[in-house]
Amino acid sequence: MHTFWCTMPPSPPQFVSALLNGPIAKTVKEKLFPEVWYVVEQWFAGVKEKRVLEIGYGVGRVSRALALLGWQVTVADPAEAACSYLGEQFKKKKVEVEVVQSLLDSLPFANDSFPAIVAINALEISSSSDSFAREVHRLLMPGGRAVIASFRKFSPWANGPVISGVRQGFNHLPPQFQSTEQFIATIKDSGLKLHDILDRCAFLPVGGKVPLGFKSMMIALVEKPLTSSNE
Repeated sequence: MHTFWCTMPPSPPQFVSALLNGPIAKTVKEKLFPEVWYVVEQWFAGVKEKRVLEIGYGVGRVSRALALLGWQVTVADPAEAACSYLGEQFKKKKVEVEVVQSLLDSLPFANDSFPAIVAINALEISSSSDSFAREVHRLLMPGGRAVIASFRKFSPWANGPVISGVRQGFNHLPPQFQSTEQFIATIKDSGLKLHDILDRCAFLPVGGKVPLGFKSMMIALVEKPLTSSNE
């Protein structure tokens, strides 16, 4: 396990910088994030012990918001540069968050470690969707809750440059995307209980709405059963 409180990493590629300062950044911050945050806040309202693991930090807003609300937050990401960047940002904002560099499907935590887990656009950058979901199951305490969000395959958001924008250029593996059916199967096969799957993000990366009835992001509300068949 490594905790990074380092200097800023080198600037991301020019095209990523353009995305971050352009319409994608605005869409993520002003349109995508409020939708996801509302879901996280509501689903975690029933979690008594305020400790949470965020897997794959994205733009870091969920972790910061939870920390400011009094949660004990741990963030795990596979990219050393991402961990360094995030640690520096939290330090500047005087927010206490533990930042750990690790592969997403083999995280350095004991079984049943966290009562809450949030993973937004992390499944896309894991080495295996199935192993990632099993890792969420392993790390959740019995009765613990998780929010797993992923861009739907073939949606306007499901492409490498957009994921680079969401992750501020700190990609680890080429992104992979799933259909709704594949996403649901991945979660259920892991042993997690799927309470609901929500459709959000009806916006294009370059601004404006996608066609009526089409949603880009799948948000799964899951829980680890008190007794699990995987144990």
